[in-house]
Amino acid sequence: MNYKQIPVMGTNCYLVWDEFTKNAVCIDPGFAGRKIAIDIQKFGLKLKSIFITHSHADHVSGIDDMCAAIETVPVIYMSKLEMMYEDFPFKKQWGHSCHKRYWEEYSMVVIDSMQFKVIPTPGHLPGSVCIITNKYLISGDLLTNDSIGRTDFIGGNVNDMFFSLEKVLKLSDSLIVLPGHGAVTTMEKIKNCNPYVKRIFRKI
Repeated sequence: MNYKQIPVMGTNCYLVWDEFTKNAVCIDPGFAGRKIAIDIQKFGLKLKSIFITHSHADHVSGIDDMCAAIETVPVIYMSKLEMMYEDFPFKKQWGHSCHKRYWEEYSMVVIDSMQFKVIPTPGHLPGSVCIITNKYLISGDLLTNDSIGRTDFIGGNVNDMFFSLEKVLKLSDSLIVLPGHGAVTTMEKIKNCNPYVKRIFRKI
């Protein structure tokens, strides 16, 4: 499995692909739709799916631009709970040309050699998820190297956030964390350096 981090306006998008088949997944297109489409063409990839960790505008707004620039019509995987927030003020309507499937119906999505295990992690939004594939944890806005997701937006919940963090902090220290914002890190570094996580981790 190969991946590329594509940061635009402070938000990370990830393009992940099978090195043999060239079938690809885009995770949280953010505002990077046009840049992702260029990379899809440059690497000779076929975009099969779009994975959404949560539906804030800085994670989904590039979907339509990306889909307009590629030949395939990908499947969007997102939480059904996020559909409650279609009129959320930081969002726009997106992905009308794509087929939608819901994380609640899948514990794992398999594309060629890539296995994506879905972990529900509400708190930032009710439908927020993290995704594990191979040695990577795609954390969305749950946590970064030095912070955790905000809970003061519509749909945020402090209790859910701490429950989700406790669940994820039990995962292996060796996991490489691909966050929605900031630099790629590891679970070990997060446990040792993140001040919010250090306070929670003492209780586990």
